Amino acid sequence: LSSLLQTIQNAFLITRALELRYLWANTLCIIQDYEEDLQKEFAMTSNVYEHADVTLVPASMSTSRAGFLQNRQPGMKISY
Repeated sequence: LSSLLQTIQNAFLITRALELRYLWANTLCIIQDYEEDLQKEFAMTSNVYEHADVTLVPASMSTSRAGFLQNRQPGMKISY
């Protein structure tokens, strides 16, 4: 597990914490440098997401290697 990108490691942690049995990670489940596999799998991607219990979207990462489980600054409370 430690040899995987931090983002994938984070996804495994979330999967375990939610007690889910499966994790689909495009980078692991699709052969990235094989065009035929890319086309075949991308054609079925909507089916994967449609039947997913949870979809993780690490949108705030600085890079794909950074991971997405990080401490965040607490939000501000504004009185009105």
